[in-house]
Amino acid sequence: MARKIIDEEEAQQVPSTANGYVLVNPEKVRRAAEGSPTSEGTPTGGVGYEDETALLAQYDRLGGLVRTSEGRKVKTGSFWDFKANKAIAKPAPVLLIKVGDEEVEVPEGEPLPIEAQAAEILADSKKGKAPKKTAKVKGKGKGKGKTAVELPEGQDEAADE
Repeated sequence: MARKIIDEEEAQQVPSTANGYVLVNPEKVRRAAEGSPTSEGTPTGGVGYEDETALLAQYDRLGGLVRTSEGRKVKTGSFWDFKANKAIAKPAPVLLIKVGDEEVEVPEGEPLPIEAQAAEILADSKKGKAPKKTAKVKGKGKGKGKTAVELPEGQDEAADE
């Protein structure tokens, strides 16, 4: 049977988020919820749209790209255990942060390594986004002895001096 590709109108009817995560591929969301067609053409294996946790796990099983609400990539297998072939009861999503040519795995909720923060700032500047507000602090590294660090929202650099 030929694979059905959903059109733009159908894609808008499919939810694009689950449990606060962005589900990038509407075709895989539909297949996760409604099932994949068998050789007879009848769908099988769908979990429905109501249970977002099950939908997210099934979407992950299909290899769908999951992003955080901030746009960071989530590692495939964060919600579906491929060895046990079942949904992970208490998922601990792992974020994939691109640093140069490599991807660094960072558990969600953990602070990003300084290299990953620098790579994100560089990527944002190449996309034309305004850089985050930073303060300069004395450091022990080489160079001029100053390092940029992100300020908490509402805090001004002048307040630190």
